[in-house]
Amino acid sequence: MKTSKQFLAYLTMMLLTAAALFAQEPTAYKTFSKNDVANLVNGINSENEGLKRSSVYMAGKYVVHETENALIKALNSERNEQDRILIALALYKIGSYDGYEAVKALSKYDESMKVRRITKAICDALEVERNDYFVNLN
Repeated sequence: MKTSKQFLAYLTMMLLTAAALFAQEPTAYKTFSKNDVANLVNGINSENEGLKRSSVYMAGKYVVHETENALIKALNSERNEQDRILIALALYKIGSYDGYEAVKALSKYDESMKVRRITKAICDALEVERNDYFVNLN
């Protein structure tokens, strides 16, 4: 009985150690070629809704700073409210000041109450994160 408990404890420790060793690295540290960024920008500007949404999602997920201007331009010209929300989330994940200002303007002046409510929540989250960041620097 004692041996089986020791074996189970040893096995658990090995599994936890293996899980920690093989964890994925954060996505923000990946690098992209100019061609990759150009393809994402072309996708963001595409008329194909599926391609556009996928490109916006990937730009946010992988924190591709070079797509920020294309995302802001798309945010200001997009007519679909779900796409505006997705673009705002991508800009939130990228975390730049210009993106924050574009989302903040959208939260005040968009015609859709749903978009205003969600982008207001995004702006509030960014302000909390920035306040925590600046507090931790002191």
